[in-house]
Amino acid sequence: MPFLQRTESVTRSAIGSCPDICVSLATQTVLSLEGYILARVTVVDYGGDILLDTLVIPRSRVIDYCAERTGFNESHFIAGGKIRSRISISRSSENLPGHILGFEITRQRVAQHLRGKVVVGHRLWVSLDALRLSHPADKTRDLATYFPLLAALPSSSDQDLQDGFPILVQEFMHRTIRKGFENSVEDARAAMDLYRSCRDNWEHLIAASFWPSLTPPREFFQCYT
Repeated sequence: MPFLQRTESVTRSAIGSCPDICVSLATQTVLSLEGYILARVTVVDYGGDILLDTLVIPRSRVIDYCAERTGFNESHFIAGGKIRSRISISRSSENLPGHILGFEITRQRVAQHLRGKVVVGHRLWVSLDALRLSHPADKTRDLATYFPLLAALPSSSDQDLQDGFPILVQEFMHRTIRKGFENSVEDARAAMDLYRSCRDNWEHLIAASFWPSLTPPREFFQCYT
C-alpha cells in the first residue's frame, strides 16, 4: 500500500522552504440519483489565497440539495455562468462564487492545481471521489487521519471523523467554523491553517520514514496512487 511507504519526494525542509508546493482542497456535495455529487469546489494556496472556487453544474439529477447543510437550492445551479441568487453562509464576508462551471472543466482545472502538489484537507477521499480524481498518497496530508489530531476526538469512527473537523479547528486553532452553512472556502482555509500549525512535526515524522496517519476507508483506495 502506498500509505505505508516512505515519502522520498516531500521532506520537512522542502515544504519549509517551498510552501508553494502545498494547496488545500475542499468540496461540497448534493445528493443525486447516482449518490453524492460535486456541487462546489475550492482550492487555496499555502497562504489561504483562492486559486479556484466555483459552483459545479450537477452531472445528474439532484434529488436533495441538502439545504440544511449547504444552503443550496436549484436556483444556484443554472448554466450560462451566472447565479440567480445568493445564500447566507458561515462567514458574512464570503459569498458564493459568481460563476458556475460544468463538471469536466472543473475536474480539469482542479487537476491542474493539484498536479505535483502536496494536498491538504479533511477527509480528502470524499473530495477526490466527488471529483473523480486520484492523487499520490504520499502527497496528501489528511487532517482526518493524522494520529496526533485524532487524539483530540472522542472516538475514531467514520461518523466522528466526518463531524470532527469543526472540533479539531476549535481545539487547535481556537476558531469556530460552520456556524451556519458549510463553506468550502472556509473549510479549505481552516484545513491549511491547521496543517501549518503542526507541519513541522508532521513532515519530520515522514522524513524519518514514519507515515503518521491512518489509511483512508478501503472503498476509496482508488482515489490514491
